Amino acid sequence: MASKVVDNASYKALCAEIAAKTPGNLYVFTGEERYLLEHSVRQLRAVLLEAGTDDFNYRRYEGKGLEVADIAQAVDAVPLFAPRTLVEIYDYAFDEHSEEEKKQLLEVLMQLPDYVCLVFIFDTVEFKLDGRSKLNQELKKLLKVVRFELQEQSELVKWIRKRLRAAGKAISPADAEYLSFLTGGSMTALVPEIEKVAACSASQTVTREEIDAVVTPVPETEAYKLSDALIRGNTAGAAQMMSELFQMRVAPHKIMFWVARDLRWLTAARLCADNGKGTDELVRLCGIRYRFQADNMMRAARRRSMDWCRQALLSCCETAYRLNSSGMDGETLLKGLLISLSV
Repeated sequence: MASKVVDNASYKALCAEIAAKTPGNLYVFTGEERYLLEHSVRQLRAVLLEAGTDDFNYRRYEGKGLEVADIAQAVDAVPLFAPRTLVEIYDYAFDEHSEEEKKQLLEVLMQLPDYVCLVFIFDTVEFKLDGRSKLNQELKKLLKVVRFELQEQSELVKWIRKRLRAAGKAISPADAEYLSFLTGGSMTALVPEIEKVAACSASQTVTREEIDAVVTPVPETEAYKLSDALIRGNTAGAAQMMSELFQMRVAPHKIMFWVARDLRWLTAARLCADNGKGTDELVRLCGIRYRFQADNMMRAARRRSMDWCRQALLSCCETAYRLNSSGMDGETLLKGLLISLSV
């Protein structure tokens, strides 16, 4: 699998517009990085709503049940005591509306006044617009979609260090990356964990031991630790991690997916090693987000033969097939996989 490229172009363009105090008049905000989305909404409000004018120039609506006539009325309201108005509409399900309603909405959006900034914000539902509809194609041409994606690891490390520095703490780049890894690389998840680390650290520089003591890892992180223990031949450690995942009530299918992914990474690392390639090539091939994971895979690959890697992947495929087709207990099947890979 090719490395995933984080597309921040739309977000960077929005930041430039906000910095210049010249936001556009129609946006869609969507994406999994809620921290950046909510931060951008606050920035828009600060730029567009002059002090004391919120009651006149700010309108917020829930999309469910919202009529096109309501949207038309909101965007047509002339600003008072300020040059612009801001209209936020949350979770407006475009594809749940009739073609006639979409046509009416399209007409409203094509005639937006210059003074309004209309933002469709997707919070609890996913932004969808079926491109097979001609009206939807026209809507897509009008909508300026800003996607708030998980940030590149290098940028995230800088951000973590900056937030800890503001709290009077230092952290090494490697440990900042580790903290990101434990939380899944989401700023939204990182904010409270950074606060906990800063509050509980007894030293000037945050240590990895202090991180482990207070940070709650996401299930995917625990699954990687399971795979890592398994690959290193630490059967007891792998069994312990699997037990913890079951206690967290993680679905067996998810655990199976993560373990199989990690074993594919190992096989790719073995191929890289056999062909004189290094960590950079493994990252490129597999899209591994954290450099230390790729380094670990390259080291582990030198201890595992290609035959072992192939057999491990076959065992994963067989277990996944039985999970999906046999109706057998998922925990029992995964324990059986663990035993087979430990031989």
